[in-house]
Amino acid sequence: TGGTCGQTNVGPCELGTIQCQGGQLTCVGEIAPGTETCNNIDDDCDGAIDDNPTDAGGSCGQSNTFPCSFGSLQCQSGALVCVGAVNPQTETCNGVDDNCDGQIDLTSGSPPSDAVGPCNVPPPHPPGATSPCQGGNKACIGGAIICQGSIGPTSGNDTCGDDSNCDGVLTNQPNTQSDVTAARAATTATRARSTRFGRATPESASTKAARTATST
Repeated sequence: TGGTCGQTNVGPCELGTIQCQGGQLTCVGEIAPGTETCNNIDDDCDGAIDDNPTDAGGSCGQSNTFPCSFGSLQCQSGALVCVGAVNPQTETCNGVDDNCDGQIDLTSGSPPSDAVGPCNVPPPHPPGATSPCQGGNKACIGGAIICQGSIGPTSGNDTCGDDSNCDGVLTNQPNTQSDVTAARAATTATRARSTRFGRATPESASTKAARTATST
C-alpha cells in the first residue's frame, strides 16, 4: 500500500494512492481522464486543451433552404460557436428568398412589407378644384417595387379650376370677378369636369356673379 496508481498525472488528472480498504487494494484519490469537450479544460489529460472535442463539428443554424445554409459548430476559446451559417433575414422585394421559406418575395404567401402600401399619393387639390392625379399601391413585380394604378399630372401648368400639375395649388388662374370671358370659361369647365367625374360641382359665388354680370 501507499504506492501511486491511476492513468496519468497530467493536469487536471491526478494519480491516486493504493490503499487497503475492506481487505482489498483500492486506488484512492485518482482523477482519471474523461471525454474531451469544448470547455477550456484538458478533459482527457493529454496535454492539449480542447483538442478534438466530441461536442464540436456538428451542424448548426436555422435553415438549410437556399439561400440559407447550415454552419458547423467549432470550439473557440472554450465555447461552441456556429461558424458559416447563413440564417433567414427579413423578406424584401429583391428577387431573393430572404427568409428562406421556399417562396421568393413572399412571407407566408403575402408580399414583403416594403412592397405594401400607397405610393405616388398627390397632395390634396384645392377646395372647389379638380385634379387628374390619384395615388396607387405598391406591388412587388419581378423583384422590384412598382407603383400600380397611380395617375400623374396631365400638364405642367394648371388649367381653369383644375390642378393639372397636381402640386396642390391652383396657379395662373383668371380673375372671374372682372374677366367676363374667364367667367364663362370657368362655368363651362366646371360643368365639363362635373360630367367627367360623374358629380355636380356647385358654381362658385365669384363665377356666378361674373356670369350674372355678363347677361345684364
